[in-house]
Amino acid sequence: MTNIAVIGAGGRMGKALIETIAATDGVQLTGALENPQSSLIGVDAGELAGIGRNNISLVASLDEIADDFDVLIDFSIPAVTAANAAFCAAQGKKNSYWHHRSRRGPVAVSHQGQPKQCCMHGLQLRHRGKSVL
Repeated sequence: MTNIAVIGAGGRMGKALIETIAATDGVQLTGALENPQSSLIGVDAGELAGIGRNNISLVASLDEIADDFDVLIDFSIPAVTAANAAFCAAQGKKNSYWHHRSRRGPVAVSHQGQPKQCCMHGLQLRHRGKSVL
């Protein structure tokens, strides 16, 4: 089982990812993050995504869930993605990748913080018939 955390969980893509993770075999949502100033901090991620309560509350900091995930999916902004990649590298998250949408399409950052092809070593998430990763 692959444990996944989503950054930007309160946004359109974050909600779609939460719904998709819940419907995908072999993966589970173990963390959901949002901007620290968001009014959504503390809200249940499943309820927010419209799939029912999943007992994963939105948190404001990676520190709060550092031991809870294998893969971090980041749909935020490039500057935040780079900082999150550095955090995960420091935590020894060797198989984690971070994605964000840029004007040029999806970007992944390896645990060394280097941009790379958008790929999750075979992990595929599909939302309503379309690939999200």
